[in-house]
Order: sequence, then C-alpha cells, then structure tokens
Amino acid sequence: MERVRLESLSKRFGAFEAVRNVTLSVFEGEFIVFLGPSGCGKTTTLRMIAGLEKPTRGEIFIAGKRVTLLPPARRNIAFVFQNYALYPHMTVFENIAFPLEAQRVSREDIRRRVQGVAKILGLEHLLHLRPAQLSSGDMQKVALGRAMVRRPQVFLMDEPLSGLDAKHREEMRAELKRLHIEIHATTIYVTHDQVEAMSMADRIVVMNEGEIQQVGSPKEVYLYPENLFVAHFIGSPGMNFIPLEFLGEGRGFRLENGDILRNEMAERLVVQHRVRECILGVRPEFLSLAPSGEIRGKIVSVEPLGYKNLYAVEIAPGRIVRVEDMRREKFSGNVSLAVHWEATCLFNRETGRRMRGEHG
Repeated sequence: MERVRLESLSKRFGAFEAVRNVTLSVFEGEFIVFLGPSGCGKTTTLRMIAGLEKPTRGEIFIAGKRVTLLPPARRNIAFVFQNYALYPHMTVFENIAFPLEAQRVSREDIRRRVQGVAKILGLEHLLHLRPAQLSSGDMQKVALGRAMVRRPQVFLMDEPLSGLDAKHREEMRAELKRLHIEIHATTIYVTHDQVEAMSMADRIVVMNEGEIQQVGSPKEVYLYPENLFVAHFIGSPGMNFIPLEFLGEGRGFRLENGDILRNEMAERLVVQHRVRECILGVRPEFLSLAPSGEIRGKIVSVEPLGYKNLYAVEIAPGRIVRVEDMRREKFSGNVSLAVHWEATCLFNRETGRRMRGEHG
C-alpha cells in the first residue's frame, strides 16, 4: 500500500530552485533513503514532507490524505533530527514520554509505552539518567525512542548518524536496520553517506541539483546507473569512464590510446542506439590486471587496503582508471587490463544516459 506520495513537488528560495518536479511513491514498510551531495535538495524534500517547508508547487499525500498545507502536528509523522534535540533537564524517560504528555495520554499508558520502546532500544537501564550522562549513541537511541513512542505513520530522519564517530555509526546502522525489520515502519532517511544508503535502504533515491536522478535498490543503482552522475557518485571510488569510438559492426571500438576493444553485445547496443561515440562504464572490481588484457596502461600509484590493492592505471595521457586486485603481490610498471564485459555499462556520450538493450 502506498504510504507517501509526492506529485511534481518543487521548492524555490527566491530565484534558486532547490527542488524541481519531484514525483515519488513510498510504500508501506519501506526504508527509503534520499542520497546525494550537499545542496542536492534531499533535506528540503524531507522538510516539505514533514511540513517544515511549504512547497512552491506540487502535492504531498500521506496514507492517501492530501497534507500539502497541513501543519506538522496534523501529519502524524515523527522527525528524527541530526542533533538529537533532547531536553537536557529531563530524564531519558521524560524525553521519550514528552510527545505523549503533550497529547494528554494517561500516565499508565505513557509508562507502558515508554518501557516498551526502551526495551526495544535497550534503554531500560538508562531511563533515570539525563542526556549529559549518555554516550552519543545512546542519545541518538533516545531521539529514536521519542519518535517511536508516538506510533507515527511515517518516520523522517535527517542525517541522524552524522554526529557519531565511525564505530558508533556502524553500530547504529545495524541497530536501525534491526529496528526496521522488527517494527516494519515506513521510513524516509536522508544522508550523503553511501555506506548508510547501501546497507540500510530498500530503495535509494539519488538526487542532484534538485532532481531525482534514479530510484532503485542498492544493487540497481550500483550495477545499472541511469546516467553518468549516478555512476560516478555511487561507489568509492566511482565507476571508471573510458571514451570509445565505434568503428563499425565487427570492427569494435577504438580507445584514446589506439587500442581496439571488441564485444558483440556492446557493438549490437551501439548499433541499436545509432551512436558512434560512447563511454564505457566499468567499476574497479570489474577490471583485472591480466597478462593478455585488452587495454594497455601504466600503474602510477597503488593504495594497499588490507584485503585488496587499489591501482591507479594511466591508459592514455591524463586518463586514469582504478583497478581492484585481491592478490597479495603488488604490481608496477606497464600492465594490461581485461574488461569483464557482463558487468559494464555503455553511456551515450552526448546525453550522459545509459544505453539500454532488449533486456534493460
């Protein structure tokens, strides 16, 4: 069932259009992540869903009800902020209970619901403490508990883990995923952290310059990016881009360094799309250092990353590609690279969009 629907949503701040024509459906129980660089419009979109910003154009529906002009208190949503927003003079119990106090819920019901949430979050032994006595991870759990106790229709989270160190972020990612599986709450989550998005999301909404670039599962946006922006932004490092000139069916593609690549599937695709110039997109793990590879290059640097080495290989003047290699041996000097064609993408150089074949 559709829980949230955005229709042609836009937001202007003076002459600047922060969000442009966003249309999206979020379904019951989904964990949706808005991902993109700073200033891409993801937080502004979240704030419009919450009612903290008024759209310039477009409509917002929650559980089938038009809420575009309703104040936040009447939308039955819970917003988890980046900075926890806890009351320092209140105990953990009082902070979690605060929304229920405001709704004039009975004391017995408040006690029961707060203790239930505290048990889920592992906060039962901390209910008597104040925020200053808590770790940053526990403070974030209290902020989550305050949102959960209201039993909202939708959870909205604006970079809630950005204030945590790496260890606590990892722990809280696992905690949030566990909570989502347990309570199956519809969640819209904003982050610029790819690891958070890839590890927690059912679907990722990739945004740039106020527009949605792609909506898909973590696997879809990683392996089948819709355009060059998504291909470069998703992954660390991003996808390698290798310009190709199509020489004709059966003749293959010419690289900048003069090497010729041949692949029947790729050739059929460019013939189907009637292009001569395209860009081969290939992720570092789908290029291999090989004795008889298709692309000549020279290793210019290597980053040892424990279980793998990441090589920077120059295949033409100023054209560097990254290659992952799991072998312990370190390579140097001139090398050749093999392309794993089944895991590549071809992009139209003019439009920047991925070229689709018969099966997508």
